[in-house]
Amino acid sequence: MKLSNEIKMLLLSFLNDDIIVSSWGIYNITISSSSLKFKVNGLKYQGFVNIEYQDKYYLVVIGGRTFKVCTPEEVLKKMDDEIEQTKNYICDLSKLVKD
Repeated sequence: MKLSNEIKMLLLSFLNDDIIVSSWGIYNITISSSSLKFKVNGLKYQGFVNIEYQDKYYLVVIGGRTFKVCTPEEVLKKMDDEIEQTKNYICDLSKLVKD
């Protein structure tokens, strides 16, 4: 299988920010030539994520929400905002650890 350059760049972005991606509890990863599919167990969202490259943008589907994003860095940021980050992230993590 030959991966598209856009999927390669997205995978490299994920590997470069492995701490962020690891915080999502990512698992069951499926990679095709033009898409990534996986499940997450994040602080805000738990479930399926699908990312496909379509012509000039990444189509990111998280739960029932769909986003068009232009760069791998923007994909990572948008996904972290939807899956993990909260307004009081440090406090929320502390509560999670204490429970």
